[in-house]
Amino acid sequence: MDIKESEKTVWVGIIPDKQFDFYLIDDFENKIHWFIEERSAHEITDKFIKKIPAPGNSKNPVKRKKSLMHKLDLSYAKRSAKTHSRAEIKEPQYSYEIQGFFQNPGEDMIILNVPESLDFKKNIEAIPRALAVWINSSRKAQHTLYAIFSNYNNKKIPVKIAVLNFKGWERIEIQIPRHIAARNPEKAHKLDFNFLGFKLMSSSNEEPAFYRMIIDQPILLVDRSQDFYPGAEIKDNWK
Repeated sequence: MDIKESEKTVWVGIIPDKQFDFYLIDDFENKIHWFIEERSAHEITDKFIKKIPAPGNSKNPVKRKKSLMHKLDLSYAKRSAKTHSRAEIKEPQYSYEIQGFFQNPGEDMIILNVPESLDFKKNIEAIPRALAVWINSSRKAQHTLYAIFSNYNNKKIPVKIAVLNFKGWERIEIQIPRHIAARNPEKAHKLDFNFLGFKLMSSSNEEPAFYRMIIDQPILLVDRSQDFYPGAEIKDNWK
């Protein structure tokens, strides 16, 4: 598998063009700590570590596929950074590690909010299509990761990303329900939405224990067709 073949297996085969765009949320290279809103878990720590998904070349087909997918995501991240922040992002070195002790599984959670100081526009005038993020799970667990969105009325909308029942790095991609975007009366009724952060919800099926999760390269795919021809966003075959 090469880069061109990888393009067909991620982002539902969509590549950046006039209509579709990618938004890099954070590459973690600037080491800006996210705001921990919910601290019901105990002994929460966060730090930046030199650990990225599938670095280098490998003869192992699974690792090679992950490496190619990471390179592809990185190319989209670089394009996003150049387009939206007019900056060149660095070659990846760091990821973001969060860990805590879930004393009351099924009740304890950790909510991470995008920090105000981060160069990421939370409000996006577009239709959300998909989100991809690399996650390193310390062990196979039943804890669930959510993405948190909102629209102009500030109602928080959680969208399930995955149950983290794996160990090591995995690229997780989800389609985002189009109802996340709403017409904003303050912006000529254009569709827009906000990405707020992530929620890690502990599972009642787990015993009290420490859990560690590493996040890398979260990216949003959006449809910006409303910027180019009015009414285009209404016709949609996205399932």
